[in-house]
Amino acid sequence: MTKRPQKNRLEWLVFAVGSVLVLGTIAFLAQSAITADPSPAQLEITLGQSEPRRGHFAVPVTVYNRGNDAAEQVSIEVLLKSKEHGDERAQLQIAFLPRQASRLGWVAFINDPSSADELKSRPLGYERP
Repeated sequence: MTKRPQKNRLEWLVFAVGSVLVLGTIAFLAQSAITADPSPAQLEITLGQSEPRRGHFAVPVTVYNRGNDAAEQVSIEVLLKSKEHGDERAQLQIAFLPRQASRLGWVAFINDPSSADELKSRPLGYERP
């Protein structure tokens, strides 16, 4: 019969630290799930500066979900209003937007948004997972 080697202090320390981290993570996730306010997704949209690309202008769109519920199939519309060129619309689809998270996407326009009269956005809809 072979004798099992004894664990030294460093092995016990690593075991203890790992156990505390795992238990702390489980406790945090459980506490978050229990105390989370079941508010629906609350979408907030921020538009960035337009950038010229080959044959079009790209506008970065950041969508924030400030609610405590995730959103799927998020649809965003961006409207460019210009007296000179008329209105131009673009849409952005985001497959999944977790709670308290954000996603970055881009929409494209033929006309330059920096010379437009107005550039505004709105959520068209989303699904609840």
